[in-house]
Amino acid sequence: MKNIAILVYDLTVEYNIVVVDGILDFLKTKDDVHAIISSLNAPHATTFDYDYQYWSGLEILKSKNIDAAIPELGKELRCLAPKPVISISNPLDIPGNHYTCISCKKAYEEIVGHLVKKHKRKKIAFLSAALNHSPESEERVKAYKAALKKFGLKHDSSWDLAGDFTPPLCL
Repeated sequence: MKNIAILVYDLTVEYNIVVVDGILDFLKTKDDVHAIISSLNAPHATTFDYDYQYWSGLEILKSKNIDAAIPELGKELRCLAPKPVISISNPLDIPGNHYTCISCKKAYEEIVGHLVKKHKRKKIAFLSAALNHSPESEERVKAYKAALKKFGLKHDSSWDLAGDFTPPLCL
């Protein structure tokens, strides 16, 4: 039996829930894999006062019973080598890292097509994660622009709003 640690930035974010569900669906087809899920946060995040409690989830990786990890974090995970590390949405500079990314092309074609055909929209704003500069956020921007072009719309950067995948801190 192999034990795979799934380290998730925030289990209250719909995107992360969908990603974890996809991983678990895939692992259900494997007879020799046990998944362990731990919620994390970026170390020393400036948006949270008590980030240490989220970072403590990494302790699970010190266990000799963990065979591989699927994290959402970066260079802080170098300590995991030589365990295999599979990252989603961000390539990591870690020996033995395998990286995968979701293709957004079809999704943005469907979304823009719906807005153009059903709702007759010609001006579409785009909320991106461009401040993050992740490969996935850049792929989303490309897919959005390609969808606009496919439906004969011009991209207007004044309609772009840049974010960074971080929910606002509500007090």
